[in-house]
Amino acid sequence: MTGPTDLTFSKVVYPAATLYETEVFDEPLRIFEKRTVCFVPVRISPGAKPSRLEGQVSLRYQACNDMICHVPTAMQLPFELPVVAAGTATEPTHAEVFAAFVQAEVDDPPPATATSGAPLLTWGTAVILFHAAVGGFLLNLTPCVLPMIPIKIMALSKTSRDRAQCLRSGLIMSAGVVAFWLALGAAVATISEITAANQLFQYPLFTIGVGILIAVMAVGMCGVFSVRLPAFVYRIPLGHDTVAGSFGFGAMTAVLSTPCTAPFMGSAVAWAVTQPAGVTMITFSAIGVGMALPYAVLAAFPAWAGRMPQTGPANELIKQIMGLLMLAAASYFVGVGFVSLVGSGGSSSVWWPIAAWVAAAGCWLAWRTFRITTAATPRAVFAGLGVLVTLGSIYGAWALTDAEARDREVWTPYSPAQFDEALKRGDVVVMDFTAQWCLNCKLLERQVLSTREVVEILTGPDVTALKVDITNRRNADGREMLHKIGRATIPVLVVFAPDGSEIFKADWYRAGQVIDAVNKARAAGERTAGR
Repeated sequence: MTGPTDLTFSKVVYPAATLYETEVFDEPLRIFEKRTVCFVPVRISPGAKPSRLEGQVSLRYQACNDMICHVPTAMQLPFELPVVAAGTATEPTHAEVFAAFVQAEVDDPPPATATSGAPLLTWGTAVILFHAAVGGFLLNLTPCVLPMIPIKIMALSKTSRDRAQCLRSGLIMSAGVVAFWLALGAAVATISEITAANQLFQYPLFTIGVGILIAVMAVGMCGVFSVRLPAFVYRIPLGHDTVAGSFGFGAMTAVLSTPCTAPFMGSAVAWAVTQPAGVTMITFSAIGVGMALPYAVLAAFPAWAGRMPQTGPANELIKQIMGLLMLAAASYFVGVGFVSLVGSGGSSSVWWPIAAWVAAAGCWLAWRTFRITTAATPRAVFAGLGVLVTLGSIYGAWALTDAEARDREVWTPYSPAQFDEALKRGDVVVMDFTAQWCLNCKLLERQVLSTREVVEILTGPDVTALKVDITNRRNADGREMLHKIGRATIPVLVVFAPDGSEIFKADWYRAGQVIDAVNKARAAGERTAGR
């Protein structure tokens, strides 16, 4: 509550809560059902002049039913309090509401007890934190982070002979990873509009900026910089062997991970945004700790990193190949950013520039191998690998472009009207939440949702497949639906029965799970129709 100095607000008086048992938490949740009335006692200073005093009520709540919870909602509600001169006759307002108000609860509040609040951490919370840490660890295996790992290994290899320096560099980088996730957790806990890391990529300029930054790093790695920069630039300690450089690289690695979501992570984040600020920040920190763990372990055993070639043509070739692959990543982010600027959905055109850079890396690997060595085995292995990378990139771009074209025959763009009409027809609804910047989404669409058996069931006469594309923030209906199903990150696949109840919801799934969920939804619809 906020208002002028003439108003003094007492503690909010809540009605008795209902205790709700869950399988996740040791302690029952305290919830309110149906209509809930809260009282805020206000004292007016004796010197207040007759007027209409204005203020605001900050309200934060979360609506749930027996199946799902919406993302917490925050709002600011204005109020107006008329003040009249002492002795002026007034009529009571909403007397039926205030009949339930007990003045004694304000004048003589009961003493706090040890059981009045739930503990910050319980066994159920610990399980969620473990899931968050596992999800953070698995982020390192996603397409968003994998290109950065060899770069850090190369950096650590330069200090592998100095165990203390290598350990210090790795731990500082790990601290950068954790610091980013902790800062993100603080933002989620304090800013109601932020509920997920990947929301940043719904802003096209941010996505383009990330792409440009990666491109600059890539060009530097390829050894292209030959222009003499101002002297002050060289005094900025951004090398991997400096505190600022290692910390910044860790933070950048964490930023680049945000378009992807690992198994276990999505449910942990969705739960965290509904919790008190302390629990939210601890959960996001757990993601950071899990993600940073491999770098800390690698730094603790520098001999592993020391196996990388540290000088010579082979070392330069590795850096050049990694630089070209980073340019592929840069073209992805820049392309997605421009697609978001000019349209409301995805575009298959972003895949061909990526394929071109990956193919260039493959060709460069094959050609440089013949220039570096005359040995038959390395030539056969690495030249063959280069050819495979080149052909694979071309095939991948073609397959993704073809898959997006075929998707349009299977999937219908989501709208609330389409969803309602499908339920009225008695259809099973399969809803896929995706975005052009979500690499995990593309992987699942390619490996699961585009398989013959899944397409067969999605195109059944009693199934409606809806695609919710939240590439940018213009799709307000899609973001609202994501909130309604109680998730903050993508990918997410939801299967609804004809009565609108959720049968299946997952951020990582197999073809068999999708087919089973659709069949269960059909059976649930038949039971409902038979009543």
